[in-house]
Amino acid sequence: MMSVGLRHLVFFSATLLFIVACSQSETNTEIQVDESAKSLNEAAIVTFIEGRMDVAFGQIWSDQQNAEQFVTDFWTPDAVAIASDGPTAWSGYGELVPLIREFMAAYPRITAEPVYTKVVDEDVAYQFAQFIFYPADPEDKPVPAKSLYVWLKIDGQWKIAADHFSYTLMDTPTIAK
Repeated sequence: MMSVGLRHLVFFSATLLFIVACSQSETNTEIQVDESAKSLNEAAIVTFIEGRMDVAFGQIWSDQQNAEQFVTDFWTPDAVAIASDGPTAWSGYGELVPLIREFMAAYPRITAEPVYTKVVDEDVAYQFAQFIFYPADPEDKPVPAKSLYVWLKIDGQWKIAADHFSYTLMDTPTIAK
């Protein structure tokens, strides 16, 4: 037979193990809830950024042909754009607006497709996208292109801070499938 002191020790140990197990379960549940919330937040950010692309390239580029609004609504004031086929870098609204104005004149309609968007944190994301530029001259062939954007959330607005583009399409990365 167990002594009273030993029974109390066993009871106390079992109770302590139960409490530790329950608190560990709560901690695991909190981690799962945090991860679920983070995942939902990331999905919301991706959806929001992709929606901004639809507005930018659909309404403002193809429908309104407004280079200034396109740049100021969707790019940071110090954004940089480069192309893989040359050394030129365009930065800031003063250089980006004329660049986009030239593109809009040459290619009045564009289709944009986000290929893969990755949220780095609540204020930073990057995105691979591809485009088809439709020339003003219907005799010319459409031009494919792709971009890698860096998106920043500044004053509550998601804007492009950097763009590296080239004139070819891309395969979908396996991580995005």
